[in-house]
Amino acid sequence: MGITSSSPSQPTGSRARSIACARLRQTLRWWFFASVVSASLLAQAADGVTPLKPTLGTLFYTNAERISISRARLDTGQVSEAGEPAPNVVNVTGLVKRQGGRSTVWINGQAVSEGESISQGKHLSTTPGGIRLDGTGVRVGESLDLTTRERTDIVQPGAVIIKKR
Repeated sequence: MGITSSSPSQPTGSRARSIACARLRQTLRWWFFASVVSASLLAQAADGVTPLKPTLGTLFYTNAERISISRARLDTGQVSEAGEPAPNVVNVTGLVKRQGGRSTVWINGQAVSEGESISQGKHLSTTPGGIRLDGTGVRVGESLDLTTRERTDIVQPGAVIIKKR
């Protein structure tokens, strides 16, 4: 004799029994899991051991790497970590131009906000094609020698040769 239902959309017979068994198995699994976890917590409490807090830790950097990154962010560029003076050559490696706020320029591998002093009183501003450093325009990918004001491109002259067909 099967289980009957008043609605035709509900399963009847062996199908209803298999659904009921699956639900019972799922409920038993849940109760088993809950009882194991509860027993573990009770055992720890009885032993006087406090459960360890799960910590995610660092995903990408070690503590030493994070400290050096933080120091680099706070560094003004005046003196390097080794105590050497700032270099005389400025390499512009990137530029993020913002409409409403300050732009960011990557100089010698360090992010510098527009209007900040990079070294020895050198102030920068952004232009449509790159930056202006104390009146000298420098494009992304170029280097500027601060003593001679000579600009050099990342691609040296003669490095690219175009063959005629």
